[in-house]
Amino acid sequence: MRKCKHCKKKVNEKTALRHNLNIFCNWTCVFSFTKSEQGRKAGEKVYRKDLQRRKDDIKTIPQRLAEAQTAFNAYIRVRDRYKPCVSCGKPPSPHGRGGGTDASHYLPRGSAKGGSFRRYDPNNIFSACKHCNRYLSGNLVPYRVELIKRIGIERVEKIEATNEIKKWNHTDLRKIKKLYQRKKRIYEKHFRKDREQYEQKLAYRKTLEQFKRQDNSKSYPITTEYRKESIKCHTGTRWRYWDKNE
Repeated sequence: MRKCKHCKKKVNEKTALRHNLNIFCNWTCVFSFTKSEQGRKAGEKVYRKDLQRRKDDIKTIPQRLAEAQTAFNAYIRVRDRYKPCVSCGKPPSPHGRGGGTDASHYLPRGSAKGGSFRRYDPNNIFSACKHCNRYLSGNLVPYRVELIKRIGIERVEKIEATNEIKKWNHTDLRKIKKLYQRKKRIYEKHFRKDREQYEQKLAYRKTLEQFKRQDNSKSYPITTEYRKESIKCHTGTRWRYWDKNE
């Protein structure tokens, strides 16, 4: 049993009228509901969803490739937010047009040997400065040295030995886009939480220093536990969410 959208009476689903995904007990309720303000808003909502679905259905493979690549690159930038350039070791910088870093492919997307297959592989793409990625074609010699340190020689050789060609379809590209959009949100949430914890500890430390200045006769020692937590938050916490096994 469900309720009529207009008069709120209980109606059997088998005998009820369905209009725009809503349940009604008779046509009088249907006409009354569609003329009301609530019905107009509900109809517009259904129309917008249907329009969005129809627009998505007519997208081509190149359009979906670009959308999936945008979502994937955004995830890589968030994942490697606090890591230096994979090629030259330059510290990350948010400055510059479009940000200070690029998602740099070790095996290029246009490569005849496995480029399409490794296009969305997290082990094949790391954050690099724009100078190395755009003007030095990835600066691949130091890139390979750093890549071996990060993921190991076995995985690097596996990437280099890839000869498969992947033909992406609509379903795969939709899944990739949704997957890495969700992963990006998870990383952002964790980094934001770590930042808040660090700021809280920093505020506590400043408050402690103010008390010390006010009363020099008394001592307020910082406990060993707090010092360990502070060091962990300042140096190691922001790195712990990087999964080397990806």
